[in-house]
Amino acid sequence: MVALAREKRISISRLTYYKETEVAHMQALSPHLLLLHDWPVAPPHIGQIYDRRPEGEIVAAARPAFVCCGHHHTAADSIVGPSRVLALNIISTKEGLSRHLINPGWCALFEWDGNRLQFLKTWPT
Repeated sequence: MVALAREKRISISRLTYYKETEVAHMQALSPHLLLLHDWPVAPPHIGQIYDRRPEGEIVAAARPAFVCCGHHHTAADSIVGPSRVLALNIISTKEGLSRHLINPGWCALFEWDGNRLQFLKTWPT
């Protein structure tokens, strides 16, 4: 399937790990928080390397209040439509003295106010 997608004989979305019915189900739920592995937008330090980002399509369809993602091991904060996207950092490096320290922006903290999710901060700061 990878070769077929590369040759543009099938859509690259066939290689992703979600189905349209699952996205439709999420839309009906109106999620407050969506957890993704990869970013819904191109990270600034990498730039646009794909014409299409399936994660962006999921965020556009589900319209959660917040999205948390990782993959690029970089902390970032952005907006995609009505969603605030919090990209989280890698917990620590594996080398040198910093291997025992937790990197800033590794965790996002939220609070439920009874009606909706409230973002508190990323941790550690």
